[in-house]
Amino acid sequence: MEPNENSLKQDFISILKDILADHPAIVFDEAERFRAALEGAFAKRKNLPDGDKSRIRTVLNAAILDERAYSKLSSGHAAQGVFTPHGLADEMAAKGFEKAIALDLMLAIEAVARKKMNSGRALVAHKDAAIGDTIQFGSYTWQVLFVNKNDTDFSALIITENIIEQRAYHDRIADITWEKSSLRRYLNTAFVKNFSESDQKRIIEITVRNRDNDLKYITQMRAQKGMIPTVAGGEDTKDKIFLLSIDEVRNLMPNESARAAKYNGNESEWWLRSPGDQENCASHIFRDGFIRYSGGFVGYTTYGLRPVLRLNLV
Repeated sequence: MEPNENSLKQDFISILKDILADHPAIVFDEAERFRAALEGAFAKRKNLPDGDKSRIRTVLNAAILDERAYSKLSSGHAAQGVFTPHGLADEMAAKGFEKAIALDLMLAIEAVARKKMNSGRALVAHKDAAIGDTIQFGSYTWQVLFVNKNDTDFSALIITENIIEQRAYHDRIADITWEKSSLRRYLNTAFVKNFSESDQKRIIEITVRNRDNDLKYITQMRAQKGMIPTVAGGEDTKDKIFLLSIDEVRNLMPNESARAAKYNGNESEWWLRSPGDQENCASHIFRDGFIRYSGGFVGYTTYGLRPVLRLNLV
């Protein structure tokens, strides 16, 4: 039986609106979260025929592109698990739907995505903050990475929405760890004073774990060139303001588009606190959001800062 393109289009747009209403923080390039939200929307729409569910699910899964496919689609700007309206339109056309219907659907999805993105940037009250929300604290706009809301801990881990300044990891190129870096000293002395006394009291000092860089994400070829097998992360620290580590950024910002950030309107690189593949290097994020595990020399002044802190929400 030929698929009913108009019926599929209407069902699809309705499903997307459900996802948007229930998951305002979701982004369209987080494939697994998008799939989970889709299943939740299906569960709410009990009257949706199984055949339509199957077609929608099939087309969605086909439109979630792997790294290789997306590299070709976007001329080398790769990302993993990306859902794209253009990819969906191509998949629709490949499955026999009229190209005009596929393109119309693509435009509808782009409109929903734009609405979602605009709503995702809306500032929320601290007490209502959820993962993915944007809040104002001090003179900066922050993205919520993680939230605890229970009887003993009502706090959020937040990172500045974009790069706030460019600064070296250390005041000179030298073997250094986060513990001894001039950047850590700056963030926990001069920078923290940008906040009012009442706001400073809401910043929770935490123990920051500084793991070694065991180079597990660096290719075997680099290891064969004589790099040392492990670069020391240094002692754990007690900090109010800090930077994300390699493991934290992988877990809390699991794809490239989530990590890409701008400085003065232009995509730019920003520091992580983990060491690079040498003791005088620190890891960082490329302009396109990829993690540079090997890092850059700690004295470089052109990499930016996205400070992180744990905020008491009450």
